[in-house]
Amino acid sequence: MCKALDDIYNDGVKKGTEENESINDALIVALANAGRVQEIVRCTSDKEYKKKLLAEFNLN
Repeated sequence: MCKALDDIYNDGVKKGTEENESINDALIVALANAGRVQEIVRCTSDKEYKKKLLAEFNLN
């Protein structure tokens, strides 16, 4: 791949990673504020449960 396409691809990957981190952070804060700390641990290993929580907190 040429340098320009590599740069565009890498910028997209970086932006997607940053957005995903931001969403994960928001979910953790929302769960902690709701006193649902055990669910923080669960959503790290159960992707379907995490999807449910993201929808519940309108973070998807």
